[in-house]
Amino acid sequence: MKITLLILFVLFQTSILTAELTQDHPADHPTGQSEEQSAEKNADKTAEEAPRQADADFKPNGFDVSFSNIDTTKILQGGPPRDGIPAIDSPTFTPANKTSWLEADDTVVGVLIDGEARAYPLKILQYHECVNDTIGKVHFAVTYCPLCQSSFVFDRSFGDAVYDFGTSGMLWNSNVLLYDRQTESLWSQAAMKAVAGEAAKNNLSFTMLPATLSTWKEWSTLHPTTIVLSTNTGHQREYSKVHYASYFASPKLWFDVDNHLSNPREFAAKEEMLLVQVGKGLRLYSINELIETGGTIIDNVGKTTITIDVSTYNKTASVRGTQPNATMYWFAASACLPDATLWSPPNDELVQEIE
Repeated sequence: MKITLLILFVLFQTSILTAELTQDHPADHPTGQSEEQSAEKNADKTAEEAPRQADADFKPNGFDVSFSNIDTTKILQGGPPRDGIPAIDSPTFTPANKTSWLEADDTVVGVLIDGEARAYPLKILQYHECVNDTIGKVHFAVTYCPLCQSSFVFDRSFGDAVYDFGTSGMLWNSNVLLYDRQTESLWSQAAMKAVAGEAAKNNLSFTMLPATLSTWKEWSTLHPTTIVLSTNTGHQREYSKVHYASYFASPKLWFDVDNHLSNPREFAAKEEMLLVQVGKGLRLYSINELIETGGTIIDNVGKTTITIDVSTYNKTASVRGTQPNATMYWFAASACLPDATLWSPPNDELVQEIE
């Protein structure tokens, strides 16, 4: 009886989301569905499918995965086809004082390169997941996966080549698989590397750039001359809404994921984490633990000092200086970053150090 009621409740919630998301602009989704709708439906289907090996017959969304450094049986269809979630390739921006549609507590990914500040609202990124942008001679991609609440900014330059990225429509460990249009290789956002195709053969990986996930009020106060990604994206979307709100509020995941990191403090799957790169090492911080500690956090990792400024009011944490950093849910870090180490609050016996 309880199981029947639960199924009915899930179907009811899904019908509400479907009605809300498709009534706006379904033509922009070739399947007539958003990633949020399709992902929830495909979660059950993929569990029933037999594992598929990387061979000539397995080309998810047309991508050749015959060479891959991950288990290709875990590459899953997220819902939309290739580029069904369209990346933004020619972003336009508006000055902060002419951006009236953003609320003070809206979340933005802030980027500061060569003295120029830019803000990328999550309300736009939820519909596009990748923005190919350039400041001066720095070519970078601002990426966001709602399923992992993961935001990364990557350098798009590889030697003399500059890659453009789009969304493959595929997932691995419930995280977006991007692809580059130059070689059509698949890249894991959370693992920060190419996972299939020519780029994977060449062992290419992303270089993470410094970024700040903060409220619009915080970012615009610190950087009053910032410009903001415009809603004039060339696509019709309801950018004023957060369409993944029900997913964020639920403890459940839509897809199975691996688990490589020990979890001594029993973080929930959707515990929000701050990831900081230190040399070749990666350090994870629970944002809730940072907020509980409060103030300015000093963490000595090897010979490097990491300084993190915490806003208990806005419930945000930002890395001071130029150390590359990103944010993500715990489950994504555990699934995709097996070599990361975990910060522990002061006087906690679980402190780990990066050698």
